[in-house]
Order: sequence, then structure tokens, then C-alpha cells
Amino acid sequence: MTKKWSENDELFIKELKDGFSWQRLPLTFFDLHKLSVEMPDLEIREGSIKNASPFFNSKDLTVNGKRIEIKSRKEAFTSPESFPYKTAIVDTVKKYDGRKDKPFAYVMVSRITGAMLWVDATTPEKWGIIKKFDKTRKYYDNFYEIPREQMQTMDSLVSALKENKDV
Repeated sequence: MTKKWSENDELFIKELKDGFSWQRLPLTFFDLHKLSVEMPDLEIREGSIKNASPFFNSKDLTVNGKRIEIKSRKEAFTSPESFPYKTAIVDTVKKYDGRKDKPFAYVMVSRITGAMLWVDATTPEKWGIIKKFDKTRKYYDNFYEIPREQMQTMDSLVSALKENKDV
């Protein structure tokens, strides 16, 4: 019998470590562009999902004082036009809505090509909501999604961060 996502610590830790390792690519990218970038150490909750609440607002990166969330993807893409779907998942509704400190941007990293695109997280009113089956975690959830045309290349994110302005 398959364990529920909330009870599958082995899968949770694997996904957490995999995702954390992909944070290094945008970290290096931002550092090479002379931006102030911080990445917290990986912390893994002990015990059950009941101990997860202190980690709910943990950050992936802070760049020039702005919260940046990283989402590594198992799809090949190098540009918004080459993204393999008409829409892109940004985050779960529960996770985004539950955060006190909302992200400035989401960076999508292709685990296949290493390319990175970003999504403006300051305008969630432009996002849609879709209920989808998460194939990795094996459950349905509500996700925020955007048309792929809203994905942008990293040069515009670097410019916005250097100017330290909202997008």
C-alpha cells in the first residue's frame, strides 16, 4: 500500500534534498551577477508532518533582500516558448496563501537543460487555479498556474533585483 504524502518521510526527505541541491544553480547565477544572495542551510524536520509548521515560511534564497523561491522541474526548456506546456505550475495554493512573507519571484530550473526562467510573484491576481494530480507525491491539490507567456528570462529578474524595485 502506498503511503500518503504527509506520512511518507522517505519521499519527503528525498524531494527536499533534491530541490535543495538545485537551489545552488540560481545561487551561483545571482552571485556571478554581483547580487547579494543568501541560501539558508538545509533543515529537515524531525518526526511527523505535525512538526512541519516551523518550516512553513522557510526561504530558498534571499537576493538583494527579496525572497526568491526555486522550483526545479523535470521538463526540458530553454525559453518561455520552449516550455513544454501551455501553462506552468507556480506553487500550491495552500503554500503560497499560507506564507506570511510572500515571494518576490519564483525561479523555474530545468533539471534537464539547466536553463532558468522566472515568474513574477507580486501579481498572483494574474494566476489561475487548477486542481491537479501530483505524480510524485501521489495526491490531488490546488495549484496556482500561469500561461507560459508570463514566464520571463533571467536577465529581466537581474535588472529588477539590481534596481531593487518591484516588478
